[in-house]
Amino acid sequence: MKRLFIWYYLSLKASLRRPALWGIFLLTAIIPFILASTVTAIKENKDIELYIPEDSVYANEIFESLNEMDSVMRFIRVSSSDALIQDVQDGRADTGFLFSEDFDRKFARGDNNSLISVVTSAYSSKAAVARETIFAAYYKSSSRVLLQKESEKHFPADSDSAFSHTT
Repeated sequence: MKRLFIWYYLSLKASLRRPALWGIFLLTAIIPFILASTVTAIKENKDIELYIPEDSVYANEIFESLNEMDSVMRFIRVSSSDALIQDVQDGRADTGFLFSEDFDRKFARGDNNSLISVVTSAYSSKAAVARETIFAAYYKSSSRVLLQKESEKHFPADSDSAFSHTT
């Protein structure tokens, strides 16, 4: 066992004389700092802005659902559609979503055409992810409303015959 320690000591002593080993030690110390600086640059997120009409119940529900989600994006409500477009043009927001003025009426009917408009720049890298996040919250609320409508149609509340079973 003593010979093993002597061999290890002599091998280490010979290795420390080579400059390549010192280069490896130096790179091992520098690489974590380089990686940390690139990761912090990626972490800086811009805001995703939403214009939601004041009286829209369903759109407010979607907005609350977005804020409750565990997401890397931060959703902010703006007061007007013009302010949202200006923020995206100026680069203060990465992407914006405009909810239509008659959102509740169309949403309750199940009309999905032109409910939400996307405002984004050509250089946006987060627009696709933000769009998927918005529509995930939309379809979560939409499925609940659709289920209520269909259950009322197939199982009317005023008729006891829907649940009675005769033998």
